Amino acid sequence: MSASRGPLARLARLAGGVALMQGRLGHQIVGQLLISGVGASDLEVAGATAVLTATSGQGSVAAQVAVRTVAPALAARSLIRRSERRILLANRLGDARRRALADALVARETEAGLRRALDAEVARRTALEAENERLRERLREQHGDPLARAITAGPP
Repeated sequence: MSASRGPLARLARLAGGVALMQGRLGHQIVGQLLISGVGASDLEVAGATAVLTATSGQGSVAAQVAVRTVAPALAARSLIRRSERRILLANRLGDARRRALADALVARETEAGLRRALDAEVARRTALEAENERLRERLREQHGDPLARAITAGPP
């Protein structure tokens, strides 16, 4: 990281921009350009304004700046953080719901596959039992019923 892009350079640009914003319109524009080049948040600008006002020797003005700029910036920052936390929580809950739904779908597909396999097995066993019964009937036709043969054959 070069010296022109370090934290000290950022602070200097921010302080210089805030100081210039206290002057005439042309200076205010240059100050805005300096601050926008740093990419400072509202809270950083409010803090720099409060620090510059406090160091100028005007105590009551510093208190007014703190109340008018820093306090609303802190409140806005708090609201933004709260909203960010809510969004993150909603995203986590959404992800958990999507995972649960995916798991339920996998379980349903697995259950459907097991049902198909069970139905196929029942159909196979039914076909085997029908084939066994057909073979038994064929044996009876070819060799006769053993009980009927014993009755018609008479005593030994």
